[in-house]
Amino acid sequence: MYTFRRLTDLTDLEDFCRGYMFALEGVATVNPRAVEHYLMPSHVVGLYVDGELSGGFVMASGKNMLWTRIFPEYAASRGDDWLEACRDIDGVWLDASLRGTAAAALLWLRIAWDAGVGLRPNRLVYCVAHSRPGLVRLYDDVSVGVLADEHTAQGPTRLLWSTPAKFRTLPFTYGPRLLKRLFGRRMLSAQAA
Repeated sequence: MYTFRRLTDLTDLEDFCRGYMFALEGVATVNPRAVEHYLMPSHVVGLYVDGELSGGFVMASGKNMLWTRIFPEYAASRGDDWLEACRDIDGVWLDASLRGTAAAALLWLRIAWDAGVGLRPNRLVYCVAHSRPGLVRLYDDVSVGVLADEHTAQGPTRLLWSTPAKFRTLPFTYGPRLLKRLFGRRMLSAQAA
């Protein structure tokens, strides 16, 4: 069973941080400063599979957005009003065993919902390392444009932006692939029986 929950409790946010770090680097660590200064004031959503935190994402706003630290010159050139009208999408993670499954499809549908309908920012800004081709492909499809493409501490990284309207198209853009993920395993199980 898949459920989503907005995370606001310190323990839940620490669990989110541990899960994200394990998915990213293979080590389940918690950075108390990141939890306090980044996750606590942000919109953090956890994906629970059979009661276990198995993925999620973060949407931050204003100067709390993580990309402003990765691309500081670009952020400084935009001004406070522009930044305050943005939300970033960051911290997208999913247990490795769930990639390519219904859980992955549901996670992206929830991101599309929060970005396109639920939170309604004026614009969404997000960065992605070129080393994550699946994420690059999806972000390219829902983006309006590229703000920067530079070599950062994470390697070659692209800074992209989009609108809520464009994110609302994600279920249609990825419809066949999402349906395959949502129902593919169930169909395979039914055929085997």
